[in-house]
Formats: sequence, structure tokens, C-alpha cells
Amino acid sequence: MKTSVSITGLNEIEAALISAGPKLARNALRRGLVAAGKVMVDAVKSRVPVDSGDLKRSIKARVSVSPKKGSGSVKIGPAYGGKGSKDPGVYGRFQEFGTIHDPAQPFMRPAFDAESKKSLDVFTDVMREEVQKLGTK
Repeated sequence: MKTSVSITGLNEIEAALISAGPKLARNALRRGLVAAGKVMVDAVKSRVPVDSGDLKRSIKARVSVSPKKGSGSVKIGPAYGGKGSKDPGVYGRFQEFGTIHDPAQPFMRPAFDAESKKSLDVFTDVMREEVQKLGTK
């Protein structure tokens, strides 16, 4: 399941980051994405429908910043080793979408629906703070 959010209307922040230099801009973007990701990780973990805790512990935020593209992303969800893995995160898919034997117990989509605005607000606030810091240097 992939969901993307594009942020528009932050022209002043973007201009300030560009003028600060690529390394400082990437660091600021990374801090904003980490903060936004934490909001979503907490929201997803609070909605995991199993009690063992293994699936909850597998929920991670993976932040990547691309210097060439001048963009970044944060991916939230169960971490697992891939095909054939026995990591607990692989079972998140079964919980979210169900199986032939068990009904779906969504936790990712409800977390996104409930907390995406808060996560975006946190990202925006961190980016504004980063731009203000850059302006005082």
C-alpha cells in the first residue's frame, strides 16, 4: 500500500532552503520528515490489532532524501526482510488486508486517515523552525 502526499504553498520555505545551500537544506528536510514520520509511527502502532507486540515493534519510519532530485520521502510501515522472511512485520499485510481465513483488521489506513493532517502540520512547523534557524546564522 503506497500513499503519497504532496505539499504545496511553501514557496518561502523552499526559497530559504535553496539559498541556505544543499547540505543545510537536506538536513532541514530530513529533520522535518523524521518528525512527521514519528507522528505516523505512533499512530500506526496505537492501532495494531494484535497483542504480541512483535508487529508493533516492527513499525518503522524510513526517511530518504535525494540530493539529486531535491526531494525526500518518509515510508511508514512494518519492516521485514522481504520474500520468504519470517520477520513479524510480514504479517502486517495479513492484518491490514485479511486472508482467505481471517478478515481484514486495517490499522495503516485508519492511522493515515486520522493523523495525516497532524503529521503534515508537524512537518511544516519543523521546516519553518529550520528556516528561521538558517536565517539567524
